[in-house]
Amino acid sequence: MSQYLHFTLGPVQGFVAQARRTRDFWAGSFLLSWLTAHAIKAVQDAGATVVMPSVDEDDMLKMLNSADVEDPPKIGSLPNNFIAKAPDGFDGNIATKAVQKAWKSLANKVWEEDALDDAGVCKALWDSQIKNFWDIAWVISDSDDGAVLAQRKNWRNYMPPETVGDKCTMMGEWQELSGAEKPNPTQQRKFWSKLKPYGSLDLGENERLCSIAYVKRRFAHAWEHLDGHANWKLPTSVPSVSYMAAVPWLKQVIDANEDDLMISFHDAAKALNEDYGEWSTDILKDACQSSNLKQRFSSLDGRLFFEAELEQDKYKPLKPSLKALKQKFNVPSPFYAVLMMDGDSLGETKVAMGDATGLSQALAEFTKKVPEIVENHNGFLIYAGGDDVLAILPLEDALGCALACRKAYMQIFADKKVEQGKYSISAAIEYAHMKLPLTMILKDAHKLLDDVAKDATGRDAIACRIWKPGGIQQTWTMPWDKAVKDDEIILAGLAKKLGVNEDGNPGYASKLLYHIRETLDMLQGGGDIDSHAIEDMLVADYVGSGLLDGQDNKLQAARDLIQPLLKQCRIFENKEDTKKFRADGALLLRFLAQKGVEQ
Repeated sequence: MSQYLHFTLGPVQGFVAQARRTRDFWAGSFLLSWLTAHAIKAVQDAGATVVMPSVDEDDMLKMLNSADVEDPPKIGSLPNNFIAKAPDGFDGNIATKAVQKAWKSLANKVWEEDALDDAGVCKALWDSQIKNFWDIAWVISDSDDGAVLAQRKNWRNYMPPETVGDKCTMMGEWQELSGAEKPNPTQQRKFWSKLKPYGSLDLGENERLCSIAYVKRRFAHAWEHLDGHANWKLPTSVPSVSYMAAVPWLKQVIDANEDDLMISFHDAAKALNEDYGEWSTDILKDACQSSNLKQRFSSLDGRLFFEAELEQDKYKPLKPSLKALKQKFNVPSPFYAVLMMDGDSLGETKVAMGDATGLSQALAEFTKKVPEIVENHNGFLIYAGGDDVLAILPLEDALGCALACRKAYMQIFADKKVEQGKYSISAAIEYAHMKLPLTMILKDAHKLLDDVAKDATGRDAIACRIWKPGGIQQTWTMPWDKAVKDDEIILAGLAKKLGVNEDGNPGYASKLLYHIRETLDMLQGGGDIDSHAIEDMLVADYVGSGLLDGQDNKLQAARDLIQPLLKQCRIFENKEDTKKFRADGALLLRFLAQKGVEQ
């Protein structure tokens, strides 16, 4: 009888989603994949065969096996769990020991490279936190059904140690490394100032980290010093959320070839000793190829392009140059997007394909396609493994990226002749103001995907949410087949008509969109009113607004705009049309058209 090892490594949320910056977000995903790769290598070396996910072509695993890889991976590509067909008498502790050994080796290398002993870090505290962090579970079963691991995880035997003292500013349940029993700014500042990265982009002056968070923040600097990693380079910085928000605006400035404006701003920034915080970011590399000035201008810290971030007196010399850019190019949007995607009902898909191997291979194909898709949409990919996608993008590119990923996913299974309806993928997009805590946005992205797109809407759906500094503003969700027309997300197309469309005719106006909300609220969603009657009411309001004065056939023009918008305000529950409406679609349309900038 065949037997299978089911393995999982966590805590995922505790390690990945607890992130103050995008680099923490990326580091958590990357390291989780890397540690899983060590577990997979260990069980393969012991005679087991991994059946889920497909790992034969995984570059991260190839690197651990000293195979030739043209471009060593810089993002996570393996999920935190796997299933392996194991020989008789197999001991799952092999995988556990491999993870712990790799993690300890990396932590020790960070300790050595940053000379933390000389800086006065308590080795006992460091070792205790490193040793007791991971939550690892495994089970041997005669089935490859992943449900058996879920049952095993219910026997909780992971108990994080109780901690005392002041807490880590990234991972708040762990004690920060100074060992202070309670907040003592003077003492703690003196301690942290001795550390190598203090005051740099790696460690801000107000940050106090535990050993786990410190490894996440600094491991890339020690990476090439690990055994077997000499030719495996990793970025020591990743795009900030402020930079991702500014990307479309930066491209506009760069493409306009306004050298004088760029020189003035760049020189003012460098006079303030500002770092090239985005030097290794290559999102705008094509736009900057022709000019070293463009490269230097677009590599400045993303915060510098936002007036609201320049309140300190030291930034006063920079403001005239920013004002000149603003007069020419308006202002960048302060919003970025987090895209999270996940395949639906993989158990059903596996049955339709006949076995786990076929499903694993299909998901591996999808994983290979995602990086290029995200790159083509000006995004930064955090993780792509199996059916999961996690990326940060400019506001303008998130919907298009989600649609392109879905199209690739669906095409792969269609090409394999899998029965329609047995495969799909859902998406969640969080549009977040750059001042909001990234940890909060990441946590909510899981809820938006699982609770709204999948559970409430019924899977095979997309959900979007807008977060402003005051909190959640709108949540819009729609089945994919209702959200897309002519290979475009309908709301994205409608957003182009807000203001003046390509024909020079007036489109939607903000006042009208708010009036749609008032009308739908007054009708309590309109469940008891015929949808055509609601449409007629809104069309009449549009004609009466005066926005279409001077056009021929105002009635038809109004209907051509109101009809598709109203459909995007439909409420679906478990794939069923409730015949009710909610104005979130109209207000999301306004947000997309104005790019989050109030006018």
